[in-house]
Amino acid sequence: MAIGRPIITSKNGGIEEDWNDGQGLVVPINDIQATVKALKNMKNNINSYDTMAISKECLSKYSEDKIVEKLEKIYSKVLRNENSHSI
Repeated sequence: MAIGRPIITSKNGGIEEDWNDGQGLVVPINDIQATVKALKNMKNNINSYDTMAISKECLSKYSEDKIVEKLEKIYSKVLRNENSHSI
């Protein structure tokens, strides 16, 4: 996705939270027929995806800077909680 390619993913509870249909296709877990259908659909409609938009959205959420920013917030929250318990 970072280079603008759409993906086929399964309904796993993770990626669905931040998903939009312009990024690719979502199929049920272990559904072979749905996966085959998605692969054919992707092949036939690959040019309908906006590669620049896919890349931009991916990098805005998952770039190194964004991940570091999210981790810093988590670490700061944990440290604040530890410090409030030690007082």
